[in-house]
Amino acid sequence: MKQKIYSTVVILFFTVCLYFYATIFASNIYFEDNRAVVNTISNGEDATKHLQIPSQKDSYFYDSYLQDPANLELYIRASLLNKIKKPEELKLLYQRLLKTRPSWPYYYSGLAQVDSLSGQLKQSDVAGSIKYGKHERQVVYSLAEVLFYGWNKIDEMDRKVVLDYLIGQQEVVISRTIAISVKFAKIYQYCDYIFEKKHVEYAACKRNYWQPLSD
Repeated sequence: MKQKIYSTVVILFFTVCLYFYATIFASNIYFEDNRAVVNTISNGEDATKHLQIPSQKDSYFYDSYLQDPANLELYIRASLLNKIKKPEELKLLYQRLLKTRPSWPYYYSGLAQVDSLSGQLKQSDVAGSIKYGKHERQVVYSLAEVLFYGWNKIDEMDRKVVLDYLIGQQEVVISRTIAISVKFAKIYQYCDYIFEKKHVEYAACKRNYWQPLSD
């Protein structure tokens, strides 16, 4: 009798393991197929029309370990690269990703970028980006774009928080954020803030700020 029970338990165990393996394998294959589709789509075409959003289960274990989050990331990236503006949909997708990786700074900065499309900026998005991505360059550049793009719509205190975060980076990163401020015509405000706080005149500021005035 005991041997029969042990055999049943072993069979059930291997059945469950096989199910988990098959689910993970299928998710990875699904991702590779989607990536191949995105790579063959011409620039400017809505690649998301050819992709399916992975279904959401009422299971943290499934969404976190069995469903490859790269599928959702790929869908979001395809939307952003092709300038397909679906802010509400993208927001929900980022929130799904945050449930599985609550300390992933790129999801917070991604939410901040999506919110900036509708002229909003949530403190929680900024706080999460800064807390978990203190020196992550892509997070820094992402927040710089959000700040300079929505400068006039962002509360002064929130603006100061992001500015202090930007100028606390390495010199090479600050130079890059200065270039981003040029793109959004906010170099005067940014370089003035840097000089006020650090009493440093960066070469990037001199090139883009002072030099044009002397021509």
